[in-house]
Amino acid sequence: MWKTETGRLRTSCNGDVDTADLPEPFVEYLVDQVAPHARAEEIFLYPIVEQLMGSGTTATMRIDHEAIVGRIHRIRDAAQRGLLIEGGWHAHEELRRLCIELGALLDVHFDKEERVYLPLLERKLDAPEQERLVEAMEMAA
Repeated sequence: MWKTETGRLRTSCNGDVDTADLPEPFVEYLVDQVAPHARAEEIFLYPIVEQLMGSGTTATMRIDHEAIVGRIHRIRDAAQRGLLIEGGWHAHEELRRLCIELGALLDVHFDKEERVYLPLLERKLDAPEQERLVEAMEMAA
């Protein structure tokens, strides 16, 4: 379910991306899709995981979200500053570094979800429950 999003982000935020070519829609995608996805996980997914695994088991994932959303805001701010320079995107080291950091954070975060949480949910929730969870998260995001 999340592998498509992970792949898109890994492609967009890897170290080979020239930040001069980052499109404005990429920043909008981070702000409008990725950050709300993190909030939806905290509202819908993590309470279920904590019911199944115990209280506090999602604490480190919530810290990941703080770091991810923080990088998204810093990318947005750096991109906005770049847009003011010469009327277009300006490649500067800060934006490139932030994209690399975000990509690394997302790689680890999604890997933890895919290796720990999603198999747990597949074992413990029946198909209709899984579908309701996905729908609730999509609506919230």
